[in-house]
Order: sequence, then C-alpha cells, then structure tokens
Amino acid sequence: MQLLDLYLAQQDIPQSKHTLAQITLLIEGIDNEILTLKYHRYNALLFELTTQLTEAVYHYKKVDSYHEIIQKSYLNESTINYMKQVDALVQRQKLVTSEQNNAITKAELKSQRLEKECGYWATRLFLCSVY
Repeated sequence: MQLLDLYLAQQDIPQSKHTLAQITLLIEGIDNEILTLKYHRYNALLFELTTQLTEAVYHYKKVDSYHEIIQKSYLNESTINYMKQVDALVQRQKLVTSEQNNAITKAELKSQRLEKECGYWATRLFLCSVY
C-alpha cells in the first residue's frame, strides 16, 4: 500500500491502477474495516486523478461510512472496557467495605467481651471487699 501511496503522489496513473488491482486481489475475501477503508480511499484518489468524479465521490462516501463504522466499533470497545473497569472498582469497593464491616464487628465483639470481663471482675472485687 505504501507503493500505491507513492504512485498516487507522483500521479503515475498506470502504475497506480496496476498496484491497486494487485491490492484488490490480495484483500479479496478479507473482512477488515480498516483495509476496506484504505481500499476505498485509494480508489477515490485514483478516480479523482483520472477525473472520474462520480466514482471518486462514491468511494469517498464509502470512506466516510467506514470511518463511522470503525469509530463506533472503537467507542463500543472503549465503553465495554470502561464498564469492566467500573465493575472491578465497584467489586473492590464492596470487598473493602465488607472487610471494614468485619473489622468493626470483631472490635464490637471484643468490646462486649471486655465489658463482661470488667463486670465479672468488678463483681468479684465487690464480693471480696464485702467479705
């Protein structure tokens, strides 16, 4: 494709047509939006050089539609990745909150146990001082 870029930049129409025909054979059957976009862009440039403007406009419209498809695909992937990151953060926050609640519960139980022990010792001390 870089060779085709060079031929188009030099406005070498015969070499551009030949190289584009070879590229067409190579990418035939390949389902890839980026390759298809480039293919239509090269066609548009070639038709523009040969002043076949109707065909050039057709291919430029195809370039625009593939730009849209690629952009939507990228945005969908980005959104999915973002949602996964948010879900992971939410799960992590839930885990942290659960660990904090667990620590609070343990501290409360320890406090209750200490209160009972204090009550036990206070009662014992009271009974010892009375007798």
